[in-house]
Amino acid sequence: DRAVVRSTFNQANGSKVPVVYKLREKNGWKIYDIVVESLSLVTSYRPAFADEIKRGGIAGLLNTMRENNAES
Repeated sequence: DRAVVRSTFNQANGSKVPVVYKLREKNGWKIYDIVVESLSLVTSYRPAFADEIKRGGIAGLLNTMRENNAES
């Protein structure tokens, strides 16, 4: 029910950037984390998400994420 996909992005300057996609299968495969050069998005965003959840609960976090996506 889980998978890891390893890939490499080749930059114009010739350097290679390792990227790992972590997936979970629940009603279809979904990416739940992306790791770029050993930096996890989940780990990086966890403190900000925790603060948002303390302020407004899960619903508040989801609303903030929707608002941020709409602005992008």
